[in-house]
Amino acid sequence: RWRLGLGVLAAVIVVAAVVLWRAGIWATAERPTPAQTIAVLPFRYYSADSAEQRLAERITDGVTSELARLGTLGVVSHTSALQFAGVRKPLREIAQTLGADLILEGNVENANGQLRVQARLVDATTDQKFWVEDFSTTVADIPDLQRRIAHAASAASSSRRLH
Repeated sequence: RWRLGLGVLAAVIVVAAVVLWRAGIWATAERPTPAQTIAVLPFRYYSADSAEQRLAERITDGVTSELARLGTLGVVSHTSALQFAGVRKPLREIAQTLGADLILEGNVENANGQLRVQARLVDATTDQKFWVEDFSTTVADIPDLQRRIAHAASAASSSRRLH
C-alpha cells in the first residue's frame, strides 16, 4: 500500500513540475536586445614574429568573447570580423558589411613579456574615434587584460549613448 502511495505522490510531483515549467515558472529571463552592435577587428601587431600574430589573435578573440558575455552590446562574431584582417577599406564600409554601429580596433606590442595594448572605439556612422585607452600587463595576465578591455569598451559605448 505504501508503495502505491509513494508512486502516486511521485507522479503528482512530476506532473506538477511539468505544469510549472510549461507555465514559465523556471524560465530564464531573456536579455533585452542590445541597442548597438560592435565588431572587434583583428588587433594589429607590428612584428614579423608569428608568435606576436597569435598573441594579437588571442587577445582579439578573448575581447570579442568577453563583450558577448557582458551582453551590453550586440557582438559580431569573431569569424566574421576576421575577414578584415589586414584589409584597408573605409571603416564605414567594413561596419556596414558587418552590420556594426561601433568598431573596436587596437594594436598589441610585446616587449619581453610586457604587453601594451591600445584599444580604440570608432563610431561607424561618423568614422570618428570617441574612446582610446592604453592597457599594460604581462603575457601571463591575458585573460584579465581581455576582461578589462571589454568592460572599458562597454562602459565607453554606454556613456556615449547617454550623451
